[in-house]
Amino acid sequence: MQGRVRDRDAVALDLVGVVGLTAFLLGLTWLQGSAKLGFDSGKALEGILSQLSVTLPAAILVLAASALELAAGVVLARAARRQPFDSYADAFLAAMVAAVLKDTLLLGSVAAFGLFVQPILIVADVALVGAGLWLLASHRWRPPLIDAGSWRRALVGNPSMAIAVLAAVVWIGPILLQLASPVVPFVDVLPNYVGPVEHLRTFGWFSPLDATQSPIIGPSRTVLGYDGLMGAIATITNLSGGLAIAGFILPQTLLVAAGARRLAGSISPANAPIGAWALLAFALTQPFARLADARGTVVVVPLVCFGLALAADALHGKPDSWRFGRGTAIGLAFAAATLVHPVIGFFAIATVTIAALLRPSELAPTAFVATLTAGVLAIPQAATMAGLSLPTLVLGAWLPIAGAIGAGTGALVDRRAAFANGLVHLAR
Repeated sequence: MQGRVRDRDAVALDLVGVVGLTAFLLGLTWLQGSAKLGFDSGKALEGILSQLSVTLPAAILVLAASALELAAGVVLARAARRQPFDSYADAFLAAMVAAVLKDTLLLGSVAAFGLFVQPILIVADVALVGAGLWLLASHRWRPPLIDAGSWRRALVGNPSMAIAVLAAVVWIGPILLQLASPVVPFVDVLPNYVGPVEHLRTFGWFSPLDATQSPIIGPSRTVLGYDGLMGAIATITNLSGGLAIAGFILPQTLLVAAGARRLAGSISPANAPIGAWALLAFALTQPFARLADARGTVVVVPLVCFGLALAADALHGKPDSWRFGRGTAIGLAFAAATLVHPVIGFFAIATVTIAALLRPSELAPTAFVATLTAGVLAIPQAATMAGLSLPTLVLGAWLPIAGAIGAGTGALVDRRAAFANGLVHLAR
């Protein structure tokens, strides 16, 4: 009887997937006859093929550079944990947090001396990856790096192949747009994002912090974390800023998908197979429509999702595997988010703070550490947006100090029950 119910549910899910795919194809057919939204599959394919000689090599280079950046990031993230990652999504997203903070630190240090250059960035990443491999081989870290079972099972993890295919078809759209254009086709991306990234790639320096490299935007639009991350990608690949940012659409899409699945899984009942449903739901949001921009509004999504997912883990009482406490890990994720997109990062911090007031017993100590960590790390970003012309080295000197403050506070709250209880009473 139970098997028949499972079979009936599987058939129903497959039917939903088939209906969705059919509706998608009918929609494309309907668009062909629209005067305002005409769609010609032949012309679309022709447009992609005409640009492949430029966009495909760039996509491969950016994907390789992003993999190197994330590999270095996952080593840094593993150093902040007591044990291996228990999911591929956590490793992927934590690696992005670490990569953003690492590249922002490099922006605030070597870029002050004109040394934000390809050899130094590659050597730094390779050295981190080598150190991680040595720590695993010498058993100073308990292998494996990720203890999450079969990656194929984690990737598929869906009861219906039709639903999974529907999600894949919907999410491939931004990748096709990447292959069709060597630059992001939105006018404000060029001065807001491409200008600083191309400046870093060309000159290797960035000074002072409020330098926008654009005549039409002010320091309030500065995004130090985005400039550091994308500046590193452009410099490592030696691609122009516009082409590097356009090429980042593929890794960005994968990161956003991982963030959406991780957050959905953290707030769903245990073992609920909702991965593909989360991707389909996210496809209805504004950030999904902006995936082909590769702007800060979208690059920030995986960082915010990871921080919120860790906060949800705290609400559900899941074990804390972070060396300096889960609050520090959330704070680092939100700090990286604030450096990439300050407004969205601020709202993420505010969300966890409000949740802590509603559920103080479960979340107040964690939220306190997260807010403090993110706040102190984001001070140079806030000062720059306020118009203070800080020397670049201020950023490089402050980030380690702020990180130590967050880690020290997290360790204190994690080990001193009296302090944590005091925070709970204060929140109440």
